Amino acid sequence: KKDRGVPPVELEPTVDILAGLGAAKPDGQVLIGFAAETHDVEENAAEKLARKHLDMIVA
Repeated sequence: KKDRGVPPVELEPTVDILAGLGAAKPDGQVLIGFAAETHDVEENAAEKLARKHLDMIVA
């Protein structure tokens, strides 16, 4: 049997769970998100904070 290496991994888009939680967040609930960024960390985190209706973000 000839070794063909690692088979490719096929990915599919998923639902944005955090955005859904932010859109349906009841009063008094605190929603915290995480941003794993390598460039423009503060700018990208601030944009994600607003876009997903978060109260805090760890970046």
